[in-house]
Amino acid sequence: MPADAPSLPFPAKGSLKRVPFTQLIRELSRSKITGNLYLLTEGNKKKVVFFDAGVPVFVRSNQISETLGQTLAQDGLITQEQCDNTLESVRRTGKRQGELLVEHGILSRGNLQYGLLRQLRIKLLEIFAWEDGRFQFKEGGERPDTSDAELEEPTEALIIAGVQERYTDERARGLLAELAGRYPLVNRHYRDRLDELDLLPEEQFVLSTLDGSRKVEDV
Repeated sequence: MPADAPSLPFPAKGSLKRVPFTQLIRELSRSKITGNLYLLTEGNKKKVVFFDAGVPVFVRSNQISETLGQTLAQDGLITQEQCDNTLESVRRTGKRQGELLVEHGILSRGNLQYGLLRQLRIKLLEIFAWEDGRFQFKEGGERPDTSDAELEEPTEALIIAGVQERYTDERARGLLAELAGRYPLVNRHYRDRLDELDLLPEEQFVLSTLDGSRKVEDV
C-alpha cells in the first residue's frame, strides 16, 4: 500500500519523536485499522505490534528480557535455571517453552496463561518508554494466532497504564508544559466509558475537573 494511503490518520512511516507511540496507538484505535506496526529504537531494539480493527492483540520483540521464560522467572513462577534448561529443550524439540514447562510439571496451565498475558502486556507497555526511533505501518496482513493470550483491556486503559508505568516525571512534565494555557475537556466519546478504564478515585476526580473551565496548569 502506498505510503500516502488516505485511510491512515498518520504518516505510514516516520519518527517516534514526531509521532509518538501514544499517538499512533490512539489513532489506530479510533480508526479501527488492521495491520502491523513495525518499530525500531536505539540498541537495535525491534518490535512489531499487530492491530486487529484498531486493537493491539499481538506483539513480537527481539528482546531476550521479554521472552516468556524471563517473564516467568522475574515473577518468581520458575527459577532462572528452569528457564535456561527448557530453552535448551526448545532448541532440541522445536516446542514452545510454555508447553515444555507444563509438560515437565514445572508450571500449571493457569500460571502459563497468566505468564503469556503478562509477557504480552510487558512487551506492549515498554514501547511507551521509547522517546525516539522509527516506525512503519503496513495495513492488512494475516492475523497472528492469539488463542494463547490476548489483551482484553480497552486501548484507552493501556495508554493510561503505559504513560503511568513508562513515562519519566521529567518527560510527563515537559509534555504538560507544552499544553500550558489550554483548557482541557474530556472527550464526550469517553464520558460514558470511564468505568472501563479502572481508574483510582483520585484519577476519577482529576477527570471530573476537566470540564473546559480551567487551564492545564490549574488542574
